[in-house]
Amino acid sequence: MYKKILTIFALAASLLACNKVENEVVAPENGAKTLTITATLGDPATRLSYSEATDGSYKARFNNDDVVWAYFAKADNSVAGPVTKLAIDPKSISFDGKTACFRQPAVSIPEGSTKIIAYLANTANTTNFDGGDDIVSDISSQANLTAALNNQVIYGAVDFKDLTSTNPDALAASIPFSYKTSLLKFSLALPEGTEVDPKAAVSVNLTSGKIHNKLHISGGVLGTKSEEGDLNLGATVANGVVTAYAAVWAADDLNSKIFVTIDKDSFLADFKPSATIAAGKAYTVERAVTKVSMETKWIADEAGSVEFPNGGAAAVTEGFLSYADGKISWTKNETGKPRSAKLVFANGSTFEALQIGPADFKGNYSLWSKRFGTATSPYASSDNSAAVETAGIVFGEPLKGETLQDVDGKTYTNQIGVKGLYYDGIMDATVAIDYEAMTARVGMFLDARSTAGQLHNSGKLADYPYVCFLPGMGTTTPKSLWAEPWNFVQPDLSTTDTADYTWLWFTVSSDFTTLNYSPNSSAGLQYLKTDAKKTANAICAITVAVSKSADISSANVRTNWDAVYQGNKFNNNDGITFIKK
Repeated sequence: MYKKILTIFALAASLLACNKVENEVVAPENGAKTLTITATLGDPATRLSYSEATDGSYKARFNNDDVVWAYFAKADNSVAGPVTKLAIDPKSISFDGKTACFRQPAVSIPEGSTKIIAYLANTANTTNFDGGDDIVSDISSQANLTAALNNQVIYGAVDFKDLTSTNPDALAASIPFSYKTSLLKFSLALPEGTEVDPKAAVSVNLTSGKIHNKLHISGGVLGTKSEEGDLNLGATVANGVVTAYAAVWAADDLNSKIFVTIDKDSFLADFKPSATIAAGKAYTVERAVTKVSMETKWIADEAGSVEFPNGGAAAVTEGFLSYADGKISWTKNETGKPRSAKLVFANGSTFEALQIGPADFKGNYSLWSKRFGTATSPYASSDNSAAVETAGIVFGEPLKGETLQDVDGKTYTNQIGVKGLYYDGIMDATVAIDYEAMTARVGMFLDARSTAGQLHNSGKLADYPYVCFLPGMGTTTPKSLWAEPWNFVQPDLSTTDTADYTWLWFTVSSDFTTLNYSPNSSAGLQYLKTDAKKTANAICAITVAVSKSADISSANVRTNWDAVYQGNKFNNNDGITFIKK
């Protein structure tokens, strides 16, 4: 049968129950017994059933895939024994498909049991016990009519005093099921003239309500662990009408919004049932949906505007966003950080914007990493127990602000300068924002060109007054992503001076305050791809090297590093991490 039927029903007394033999009432004894449950489906005229007939009614039938899961319970409905599976007897299915027998030949009755609780299921169902007293059913996603019917909940219970038997080694009972859910068939008319691509994905979503989408049921009652949320429904469209099905808990408050999505278009209607939904019945919900716009955008920090045809006649303002006469406008972002706002319109349309630009990443940071230092570097080395904080890092103006091409063929501009890693030295960086894809990442610019050196003004290292920032590298081996032989000071990053640089790319957290580069996974590890060498090119650190002149070359750069910020994995940090203050 197609549905997920949750039942809290009956234990049973003998194989003869399905053969209509009269039985006398007995008190069941402990020990292994044959358990037989005779299950009866409700009347399709008043009860929910399994497949839609040509006349619009619903037909309920058992089939060979149906099973019963049952467990013994105490008087308070708590679990007294383990769950047991009863298989259907295919020969017992009645001609009309509404009655069938389920058996388990060796069931032991636990001490303290007073009743049996069970549920009827199909092999496609995902209903399960939570390890306690609840039966759990996740109905948040229902792809079609079959899936909706698989999510139906029916329950019943039987006390031991009501069991019958003519055999001390067998128990049987026969009960009708009582539904706790109902079926909704949505018939949603699209605006006249709406064109739909036959290949377009179609879905329906019930949201903004108090509908339960994760059910915890004990004793036929919805438990406190149950969760509210959206119902996501698969759908079809034909002749301008969208059709979808959903199983819902009948006692729920179903006042909500119906969102229809067809490819990139959105439509909306209110779902306000005119009467209480009765358990076990099927309802057709007919609504006319209105086209709405539900847009989410990233926009630059500069002031701007965009056409918005589905906003209605009334002006709307929220935060830095405003709407009037079919156009949404925003003001310049001068807050120094990303900001967001959302317009909600009377017709259900929405427009949400995140305003962000490279300047929003400027500010004070701390750096977390493993750290190496010498007697002349500004910071001491750390140990291997945890990542150490390097405070006082400032993201400000870039040193050069150049626009260059990376190995991916794209050009990037260094809009940021990172100071605090080594005296007065500044490591340029680019903030790469893809407004269309709504993503951001930060590339630290590691430069070994002939003009890359800059005075560090430390008052030390008179023979090496210049500093540069290089990739610290190891070798990928079968046992490690980066290990010896090391290559921490390579002043030639390419075969030509004009391409003697690379960007080390950092991910950006969802709140835009944390930048991270982790070389500790194959997905995160970056390799130097500008050099012809194929070994010792796994970037695991940022190296600070000193040079005799601004010309960063093997002839001028000291062979040993003066500071290193390395991306080890510790309990308190993974990789190289900048955190904004």
